Amino acid sequence: MATDDAWPFVGREPEQGAILTAAGGLRRGGVVLIGADGVGKTSLARQAQAGLAGTGWRTYWVAATRTGATIPLGALSHLVPAGDRAEDDQLTVMRRVVDLFGAGSRGAAVVVDDAHALDAASAALVYHLAARSPAFVIVTVRAGMPAPDAVTALWKDDVAARIEVPPLPSTAVADLIDRVLPGGVDGVSRAELARLAAGNPLLLRELVRAGRETGSLALRAGIWRWTGVRRVTSRLADVIAGRQADLDGSVTAALELVACGEPLPAAMLEQLVGPDVVAAAERTGLIVAEREGARTVIRFAHPGYGEVLRAGPPAFGRQPGYGRQAVYGRLATAMLSSPMRRAGDDLRAAHWAMLARMAVPPNVLLAGAGRALDRCEIGLAERLARAAHKAGGGWAASLLLAEALDRRGRYEEAAAVLPAPPGAYPDELTRWVRTRSSILYWGAGRPDAADRLLRTTPGDRLPADALRCWLLLFEGHCADALKAAADTLRTPGVPPAARVSAAAAATAAAGLRGDVDRARATYQLGTAIAGEHPNSLPWAPVQLGYAYGLGLLLSGQLAEAERLAEDGYRMAVAGGRPVPAGGWVALRGMVAKASGRFGPATALLREAVALLDGANTRQLIRLCLAELAGACAMAGEGEAAALWLRGAADGEGTDGPRARLFDAWVERNRAWVLATSDQPRRALRAARRAAALAVATQQPALEAWALYDIARLGDPRSVAGRLAQLAGTATGPLPPVLAAAAGALAAADPSRLEQASASLAGLGLLVPAAELASRAGQLHRRAGRAGPAKGCAATVATLLRECHPARTPMLDSADPFAELTLRERQVVHHAAAGRSSRDIAQLLQLSVRTIDNYLGRAYAKLGVSGRHELPFLLPPVSTQGAIVAR
Repeated sequence: MATDDAWPFVGREPEQGAILTAAGGLRRGGVVLIGADGVGKTSLARQAQAGLAGTGWRTYWVAATRTGATIPLGALSHLVPAGDRAEDDQLTVMRRVVDLFGAGSRGAAVVVDDAHALDAASAALVYHLAARSPAFVIVTVRAGMPAPDAVTALWKDDVAARIEVPPLPSTAVADLIDRVLPGGVDGVSRAELARLAAGNPLLLRELVRAGRETGSLALRAGIWRWTGVRRVTSRLADVIAGRQADLDGSVTAALELVACGEPLPAAMLEQLVGPDVVAAAERTGLIVAEREGARTVIRFAHPGYGEVLRAGPPAFGRQPGYGRQAVYGRLATAMLSSPMRRAGDDLRAAHWAMLARMAVPPNVLLAGAGRALDRCEIGLAERLARAAHKAGGGWAASLLLAEALDRRGRYEEAAAVLPAPPGAYPDELTRWVRTRSSILYWGAGRPDAADRLLRTTPGDRLPADALRCWLLLFEGHCADALKAAADTLRTPGVPPAARVSAAAAATAAAGLRGDVDRARATYQLGTAIAGEHPNSLPWAPVQLGYAYGLGLLLSGQLAEAERLAEDGYRMAVAGGRPVPAGGWVALRGMVAKASGRFGPATALLREAVALLDGANTRQLIRLCLAELAGACAMAGEGEAAALWLRGAADGEGTDGPRARLFDAWVERNRAWVLATSDQPRRALRAARRAAALAVATQQPALEAWALYDIARLGDPRSVAGRLAQLAGTATGPLPPVLAAAAGALAAADPSRLEQASASLAGLGLLVPAAELASRAGQLHRRAGRAGPAKGCAATVATLLRECHPARTPMLDSADPFAELTLRERQVVHHAAAGRSSRDIAQLLQLSVRTIDNYLGRAYAKLGVSGRHELPFLLPPVSTQGAIVAR
């Protein structure tokens, strides 16, 4: 990570250009940079100073401070040589400074930082330098701060150009975050850090520093993950301390209420502190009033301030009774006495009451816990349910607590608090059955007992049937899950939540079975239902979309799957929802891996693992780890691939038994880890196991991929027939293409291989397409067909341009350099490594013209247009090294 002094300077090109333009002009004597505290005025001024110094200017730096302002001319006196100073004679000091920038001093600049803190004499001197000397003055002023008249006169009298320094634009903030946190930042963390910083690089720097110190910014799977302000460090507190100085006590009380409750209804704040105090607090510029629907709310003008104040000790504790607990008590009392008509008011009232340790009826806490559970704020739901349980909430509190613990994957604790089943009330019975069956399946590893509970519990069968669809799916009974889901969807009277759940299960099962048309139909049905109930079914779009995206991926519709995943990811990031974002970015990574873009795939899948780390996502993280292992293997990262594969095989990040549904996925990626670590026989055995597991778990779409892996790994004859059968039963464009490709490999027919390569490329499967083109080129060369062989080599180079690095056995075994002479191969490999013709000539003791001639002949034989395409044709590193060494 960048040190404090080495943070990149980004996003200020317009302002920097304006300064240099003014310095090169003749009319004005300087510029005044005006902006909020921490926005980067000083850094901009330093960059400008460095830019002028780099072109030969003499530059001087003046730092104004409140303390220095107590000494007249104290800020500028250091410009006078020590032996010439007459500190008791202001006029002498002023004359000597003026003399320093006298006639002939064009090309001299003085930078005055924080000029609003200058004493009157220093300010007058700065004005004189700008107005009546050849020197160029760069002045920074904090917006909203009173400044000496002479400083404001700089721009009012048009002596200096006024340049507003706004917050950094969002693109620059994102760039800055990526630069100072090498290795990558997950999208949700990047968006949240950018939101909190709000274009203020100083605050961003201290948030990053504090996060590193407190552990709220840490690496997960090699990706930086932000989990919120845990503890406020002294440096972070200092960033906002200056804005709170010298505030009236009643105003500080209002600000504390806003910090703990934002966005706070304006009417509530006025009720608590009075309209005059609210108006005075607004005049500080720290808080703003905004419309939110039909309600006016108060929040901090800078998003990061409220976050920091909430996480730190009470910032406004100067008045008796204004400790943090008391503040939350006042907020809770005010909310509970209001009509609480807006969705979420019950959650806020319960949360505030819990933080205040107020004695409130259990139903208040239960209402908040239920709302938090609906919103997937599981940690908060657990805390509120515990508080309700402790307050005597009885059976309802026990069930809510068990539900929250189950959703967090803490099954033993959930089983311990789950109450006895209710004797009546179908809704409560459904919730109880759902929680108990989850504990049995995921916690105890007893799928039969969970299935029996779902099938035999008396009462309303419809929600239980929807739950059973998912149990069947995870157990690998995809056909049975699809039938059960279809039965549920056909039955009248099914509640919306159960219908959406069944639709999502049906979408996933249909996609895994290769029936993408049916998957699309159930996805559209579930999406329509979810759209009618956005508040009560917040997870539905993610669940449905991910299920459908998986079907699109398996059917070869990569472009549509990628669009779906990217749209979902953007929405999840914008909403600050890490787990849904993790699911969507996992799908994006799987699409990139399938296409052969292994570099992006590894980055995306690592981000998915980071976002899903610690979340109970029903073993989705296991699928991510397996896919990450395969992507790393084919990117040439063998050690990392083995590490991720161990995590997937061991069920890392999962609770309870491993779902059989993902066993074939893990085994398929194991095959590629083995194949790229030079274990071809073991790789073939793993691919065959993957195909068998796909059959056992009723996933013919995945079986087709595993069978084609067997063909790619050297045994196409054994799978061509079965792939042809699958092509006749599945929908979507991919199965027939895979069958044709396997048949072409089995027949060793270069024309068919080229056709199949074009078909795979048309679907976006770039590396599989390159493999077939490479094999076709080999066959053409063996038959003495130089022209077609060159054409295949050019196709391989074009396909792999987006996929570098990419390593598979078929690509490794191909040698497009077979037609080159030894000297041509030497020259080509040096050129591919980035060496110029002159460097190669010196290395091989040949002329530059001879090197260019060798390259020209090699380009013609390889069918490429220039050296930029050579890296994509390189053989494995060991072979390359041997050739170059000769």
